[in-house]
Amino acid sequence: HLLLAGEGELQAAMEEKAKRLGIYDSVSFLGVQKDTSIWYQAMDVFLMPSLFEGLPVVGIEAQASGLPCVFSDTITDEIILSDRAVRLSLEQPDEVWAKELIRLGTADRDRAEGRSVVRSAGYDIVEETKRLQEIYVSLIEK
Repeated sequence: HLLLAGEGELQAAMEEKAKRLGIYDSVSFLGVQKDTSIWYQAMDVFLMPSLFEGLPVVGIEAQASGLPCVFSDTITDEIILSDRAVRLSLEQPDEVWAKELIRLGTADRDRAEGRSVVRSAGYDIVEETKRLQEIYVSLIEK
């Protein structure tokens, strides 16, 4: 089953394409979601074949949820936080993308590991808050 979260100008075209491909009943168009964490738990693999991105928070969240991730190489390489995340060129054939999704989605993994991987990469709000507090206190003391 495919989950598509978010909204945009291409949504109607995506829905129409899913109908043409005969997969519409296997796709859930979720729309805008305030809490995506519950959806990550329903996923086997996260896919983001974006044309234009910087460092998307959604990619960090997916890895924190322990999901294997496949990103397009248009996304900055800083998005790769674990050995279960890869970047592929949008020029690669669909078969290459499909094989990578299957490889990552069927590999044994410990989903709880994702949280520590993301934390060790510096994306821990508690630790970063402490670090910012130390910076502010040192500036005030000057």
